Amino acid sequence: MKRLIILFSFLALAFSAQAQDLSFRLAFTQTSHAGANSIQGMAVYGQQLVQFHDHNTAMTVYDLPDGSFRGELALDSVKTWHNNNVNFSTLYYKKGDSYPLLYAGQENINEHKVIVWRITEKARGSFAAEIVQTILLPEPMKMGMYYPNIMLDNEAGKLYLTGFSRPSWRYATEGNGVQMLRFSLPSLSAGAEVQLSTEDIEARFCDEFRVATQGAVIRKGRLYQAFGVPKYGQTSVVCTDVNTGVRLYECALVGVPGEPEGLSFWEDKLVLSTYDGGVYISNPVW
Repeated sequence: MKRLIILFSFLALAFSAQAQDLSFRLAFTQTSHAGANSIQGMAVYGQQLVQFHDHNTAMTVYDLPDGSFRGELALDSVKTWHNNNVNFSTLYYKKGDSYPLLYAGQENINEHKVIVWRITEKARGSFAAEIVQTILLPEPMKMGMYYPNIMLDNEAGKLYLTGFSRPSWRYATEGNGVQMLRFSLPSLSAGAEVQLSTEDIEARFCDEFRVATQGAVIRKGRLYQAFGVPKYGQTSVVCTDVNTGVRLYECALVGVPGEPEGLSFWEDKLVLSTYDGGVYISNPVW
């Protein structure tokens, strides 16, 4: 019996670590490029894909799966806000709001903050947005991470950062690798502005260098993150266990020619948006 238990445990571990085929197909191309700035972080809620643009110029919304344009909202532009990754939480600012709170990380060498948005839809395609909280991250040199990219673990109530141990997202300089830090997610009751410190870091994990952290999403204890810029080499999606920092598998983004930007789940499939407006949907993810 003991041998059978060991065998089943080994098989379960091997199954969880094997590479999954994350093949993507082009679903549609975004028809609005509001603000003429590049597409960046994207998140899915229900049947809507919510797309943010660089410099915070605009938010655009599409219906899934056909990609029909639902509406757009011009935002107050901030040149240092990159909106590299955005995630929906499961928390609502007020009962009856159209969407839960959305967290937008700026992933900028000079902007170490997370903007928390309340988004409402007054009528179909008519949106409003307000900032309800700003989370200030520790300075890169103090926390040992540069270009911090954020994502939420809604099931555990945690805020994760991924970034680089040296101030370069392009090159594998000596000692440079991808790090992952875990914090508790501040509540809205903590105030309109919350400063996190290095003492708030609950866990730190390290992995080998990959070019450019892009869109990311956490589900069922697994972090799915896109990496890469085509002119600097292969782009990919990496799956990591958030509790151990162990990389479970990595899949090259074959058939996705553009730079990956946003990554989110729609039902049991990953949705990937690219720099040039392409929206790709994967096969089911187990």
